[in-house]
Amino acid sequence: MIPELAILPELLDRNSYKQYRRSVNLANVKNNMKNLYGVYLTLDKLMETVDSERFTVDDFEAYYWLQYPMVKKDEREEIQETVWTKIRIPPNEAVVEQLLREINTRAFAADLALRSFDVSIGKGSFVELLATMQRGSDVLLKTTDDKVEFVTDNLDDLLNRTVGDGGLSWPLKSLNVRLGPLRSGDMGVVFARPEVGKTTFLAQTAAFMATQIKDEAPILWFNNEERGEKVKLRIYQAALGRDISWILANKSEAAKNFIGSTGGRIKLIDSNLITYDFVERLCDKLRPALIVFDKLDHIKGFAAERKDLELETIYRWFRDLAKQFAPCIGVCHADGSAEGTKWLTMEHMDNAKTAKQATADWILGIGQTHDEGMEYARYFHLCKNKLLGSSETNPSLRHDRWAVIIKPDTATYEDTK
Repeated sequence: MIPELAILPELLDRNSYKQYRRSVNLANVKNNMKNLYGVYLTLDKLMETVDSERFTVDDFEAYYWLQYPMVKKDEREEIQETVWTKIRIPPNEAVVEQLLREINTRAFAADLALRSFDVSIGKGSFVELLATMQRGSDVLLKTTDDKVEFVTDNLDDLLNRTVGDGGLSWPLKSLNVRLGPLRSGDMGVVFARPEVGKTTFLAQTAAFMATQIKDEAPILWFNNEERGEKVKLRIYQAALGRDISWILANKSEAAKNFIGSTGGRIKLIDSNLITYDFVERLCDKLRPALIVFDKLDHIKGFAAERKDLELETIYRWFRDLAKQFAPCIGVCHADGSAEGTKWLTMEHMDNAKTAKQATADWILGIGQTHDEGMEYARYFHLCKNKLLGSSETNPSLRHDRWAVIIKPDTATYEDTK
């Protein structure tokens, strides 16, 4: 249903009519749906001539046919099918409210653009432009201020949502002790040099967290780095704790155990052209339990004069994504100065200014040395940690650094003794 048709029943209330009717672009309605254009003209006449605060759809339809008594039978049936039958379907209030706001916003933006153009060519007054901006701002704020939701004062709710035992726990005890579980709104970044173990970290984390999800909500993994099939196979290895040789020799059992373990919840999207609006649409449709992005810096759709400003926009968007949908884990590279470095700091993040550090709730650097005999040693450093944790976490370790072991054959990490 087109927006102008969906909101029509709401405009039968005089207060809503006064607030939103002028925002409806009748020229657009006339060009795209001629029958609806006549209905809107009739609505205007009804509001002008009949003194009532609210009309039902039946009232409006009766008045409409009274204005057009000579309509031919086939035209009448078409109007009945395309307009009146559809607006009798009970609308989704939340959707209608959103449509009303969007229509109002678009109308204000169009008016502002025209007035700005007039000022730019010397035809309009800048003072009038500012007045238009103020009126539009007042209208938009008025449509939303009655829907403001304040953070609860209930202490039990606050504790349960921030430091309770809920959320998604980590596969490594060392991370649970230092970070605590991930909850909605949490956004973190993992960074390291190439081929150090970032994808292995994500694979083990996603496979383990998938076992904790109680409903059908998926884990959305957006991949724009390595080949998708290769990454998915790494997730198989992590979920099963097996190497490729075992998986090749036991394909049926491996497939069955993988689905049994993860529930098929890990949805990998593989493309080097992933845009932010595509991510938002998919999240809005699937309502994920966890969002993973490898590599976050490469997402498309943002532009700025400098690379650091573009990255600031990306990371702030990722922060908002976590607040709106689910906890988010993003991956980025460490710069060349981190090569062979054991304990990485935030200054080692590629293209790091302040935006990446400022937006994340937690940042984990994975270091590696080139010392002989230490090929499988990795060094975790929690450069930043704003998570409140749970009853399992130790506050004194929130910015800790410690060694772990990577097991490439099974795409897993292990805590050291």
